[in-house]
Amino acid sequence: MIIINNRIKLLRKVLKLSQEDFGRKLGITKTAISKIETGRNNLTDSTIKLLCTNFNVNEVWLRTGKGEMFIETATFSLDEQARIHNLSALDLDIVKRYMELDPYVREEIIKFIGETYLQHTNKETTATTDNDSHSKTRESGSGYYEDQKLYVNKVAETVVSGYGDADAEIEAELARYRIELEAEKKAQQSLALQEQKKSN
Repeated sequence: MIIINNRIKLLRKVLKLSQEDFGRKLGITKTAISKIETGRNNLTDSTIKLLCTNFNVNEVWLRTGKGEMFIETATFSLDEQARIHNLSALDLDIVKRYMELDPYVREEIIKFIGETYLQHTNKETTATTDNDSHSKTRESGSGYYEDQKLYVNKVAETVVSGYGDADAEIEAELARYRIELEAEKKAQQSLALQEQKKSN
């Protein structure tokens, strides 16, 4: 057990902790740490587990000396995710700007998106039960369009009020225009599909 005790001492030195501070984090005394490091006391399995959890230590390394001392934690890279998901510069800027917003503002945006989604889902459900498929498509398309306009306007107001600069206003206007184009395209596709079904 002496080898594991040497690794405990090495770990403590790497962490730059005194025996007292190290012991406090494990719920044991400075004397107990000293005895463990000198080989007079053995580590219990529960102490090993606690040590690995508290300090992100690789248990295999601690017990055998094999592998790395610490477990590498997975990191999140926004740039990597942007590359994987083919985000445009605008997409990336929107995500970054969103992360910079006050937590309260982000919460309000999430609530608003949720409410908008529910309204849209309810309109689609209502529209599918309607007997007149042509008017159904028009209601669904225009409802979707109006919901998107409201959503974009609300987000634009939030972004502008959060930043109050010309760049935020430009970004909001671009987002507004993009959503309008997408809504119009969706409505046109729905109408064309309905007309095609009617003619068949």
